[in-house]
Amino acid sequence: MLVTPRQIAQATGLSESTVKRWCDRGILPSLRTPGGHRRLELAKTVRILKERGTPLLDVVAFGLPPFEELADGNFGVARHRLEEALIGASRQQVVAILHSLVLGGMSMAAIGDQVVAPVFARIGELWSCQQLEVYQEREACVIMQESLVQLKHFMEPPSADAPLAIGGALAPDTYVLPGVLVELVFIENGWQARYLGSQLPLETLREAVQRNRPEAFWLSISFVPEESLLIEATRHLAEVAGKIRSLFVLGGRSITEELEHRLACSALCRTLAHLELLLRTMPDLRRRVVDEDKIFGRP
Repeated sequence: MLVTPRQIAQATGLSESTVKRWCDRGILPSLRTPGGHRRLELAKTVRILKERGTPLLDVVAFGLPPFEELADGNFGVARHRLEEALIGASRQQVVAILHSLVLGGMSMAAIGDQVVAPVFARIGELWSCQQLEVYQEREACVIMQESLVQLKHFMEPPSADAPLAIGGALAPDTYVLPGVLVELVFIENGWQARYLGSQLPLETLREAVQRNRPEAFWLSISFVPEESLLIEATRHLAEVAGKIRSLFVLGGRSITEELEHRLACSALCRTLAHLELLLRTMPDLRRRVVDEDKIFGRP
């Protein structure tokens, strides 16, 4: 999404001349239109402004609703607004809420854990109590998935040499939203990430890891029809990931405390916040592996 210096000035409280001067000095990367006007990539600009301690104060300039009530950890208001928008099948409002949360400074992990997950738990309760029709619950899932995909295109893309993460869910697990959210958390933390989908056979997941050789591989577990099959599947996937030194991460609401001790993995993340914390340590972990290889003469 490209914006003008005037929009950035309106959103931050800076003067338009200051924004233009920062563009000219290279502080804020910008490009020129054929007519010579400056344009800035919004996601990258927001990140740089945050790093400089210049937060966005108003996003109305970008055509989004005010986020004062949605930011600063006020999850109750955000959840209420999102629930209303999903039940009302308002795609535009769902997208606007998600964009406002991101521009308001919330991480994808916080959005997923504190807003999206509770809202869908509530929608599930309403459906089970027959206060919502089945089609409304299904449509809410579709709208959220589409809105999150739009959000991915809005985010700053990772560098070409960023580490790769891939992931999915084993058949017969049909849940898509957890995997999409995990993908976004990886991307936000500087990774290239590809969500392969749900209901995937074990054999094709193994092949995906072997062919792509990712630095990390995640398995989303939202439905467990038979624990013994899942335990055996994670053992096989952990073996494949281990051969290429890929971090194998498990997560999902269906992993009970009893089950987690029987699953093979490199790390188990109960929340997206746990995953985010893990990813922030990954550069150091990769350096340690390289250093150990040099020390022990491993290829």
